[in-house]
Amino acid sequence: MNQKLVSAKQLAERYSVHHTTIRKWVRTGMLPVVHINSRCIRFDLEQCDAVIKRRTKNPRLVQPASTSPKSFPTEESPKKQQ
Repeated sequence: MNQKLVSAKQLAERYSVHHTTIRKWVRTGMLPVVHINSRCIRFDLEQCDAVIKRRTKNPRLVQPASTSPKSFPTEESPKKQQ
């Protein structure tokens, strides 16, 4: 099995949340973790994506980091006329 393991900070960047939110999700049992040692945890990216996809109505949240929600097309605001 080839796992892509990432840190809490990397996972937070991927989901556009603060790293403390990731830690809170771990404490509540929402996200599965891989224990490297007694002080170090990592996250299996595929498992976390699956959990987030099941729990959210926003599929953009689990897009690859290179496609952040900020890069999705939005409605342009009307230009001010002077």
